[in-house]
Amino acid sequence: TGGGVLRSEALWEWASGDGLWAFILAKGVLSYIPSQRPTASAGAALPSPLDLDELQRVVMMAAAGFASPGVAYRDELEADLIADDLDGGFTMSQRNIGLGIHRAALAAAAVDCCFLETVAEQAS
Repeated sequence: TGGGVLRSEALWEWASGDGLWAFILAKGVLSYIPSQRPTASAGAALPSPLDLDELQRVVMMAAAGFASPGVAYRDELEADLIADDLDGGFTMSQRNIGLGIHRAALAAAAVDCCFLETVAEQAS
């Protein structure tokens, strides 16, 4: 990554807005250990980036941002169309409910793919 930044919105877009897939992508990067081989018969070790630690850091930071309003309301922001501008709009409490639903779906996805276990292993 060369000291770069991976925005949560970009990783979310790569996962097509699917929380489970986004966490699985992040988990794959976070759990990668360069010395492991895919199978005994494969022969050579998998190639790994020279800056794997930095890549893992930026992916973790991006995954931590999945719960942000910028990710939750990404489609509206990209279209430069805020639903509040439409006839009737949404109240702040309705927006908060939508954000809560987004976050609940993220929590379920993180549990489904054991993402937190991977984060805990990385931290130790």
